[in-house]
Amino acid sequence: MSLLTAAVRVIQTLLPTTLLLAGLSVAAQSAAQQPSLATKSMLTVPAGTRLSLVPVRQISVKHTRPGDKVYLQITLPVTAGRQMAIPTGTYVQGVVDKISNDRHTHVLSMQMRSAEIIFFNGYTAKIPGPALAEPATVGMVVTAIAVTDGTVLNVGTPMEITLAAPLFLEEETVLAAIQQGTVASANAPSQTAQPPQKICWTPSTPATADTIIPATPAVIIPGTPAAFIVGNPPIMIPGTPQQIIPGSPQIIIPGSTGTSATPYPCYK
Repeated sequence: MSLLTAAVRVIQTLLPTTLLLAGLSVAAQSAAQQPSLATKSMLTVPAGTRLSLVPVRQISVKHTRPGDKVYLQITLPVTAGRQMAIPTGTYVQGVVDKISNDRHTHVLSMQMRSAEIIFFNGYTAKIPGPALAEPATVGMVVTAIAVTDGTVLNVGTPMEITLAAPLFLEEETVLAAIQQGTVASANAPSQTAQPPQKICWTPSTPATADTIIPATPAVIIPGTPAAFIVGNPPIMIPGTPQQIIPGSPQIIIPGSTGTSATPYPCYK
């Protein structure tokens, strides 16, 4: 009976300590989980927002294949409410799915499998799809007015991406990227692609044919025979030998091969 009483007393003594340790353990677990449960302040760029951008590298309509990467750059800042969300100069990297060109309207549509915004500090955010330009397709669609004959998108060609869904950005990270970009811009000239130049063409020149001066034949002047005058002694009048005046060979003056029209940048 005394053993039972002692055991009960031990349990009563240890129980508060056990409960305290259990409470501390739960509190520690809650504290460890708190950061993951805490929601970060987010910036929301609403659906329908248009991102104005330009290529930073030339894009060939004929030679660009599905899976190729394209590199673009934001030319106008994008805001979320009163807060700057995407500053000018921010890059966009996309993976091409297909390119279609309407030759009647000269509007080129580039559909991308994926696209992401790359901020100055390396923070990336995927652009949601599908785009409003082609709601029946999956992915983003970038539309632009083609330059020259529509086979090349030159550096600086104006383009647009229309957001089909809201774009969510971490506010603190975006602010850090804007500050970093401001410092970089102050220390270096802007790398934003410049507006495209017009394309002019030098006129072509036609080929000219060879000029042929015909050969002239040789001129033969016949000789005259000797003449004899009968007498004593007879008198001989010598004849004249045959004379040949050489003719001239054929002369060929080569013509020109002509030149084709060549493009060059210009303003007009």
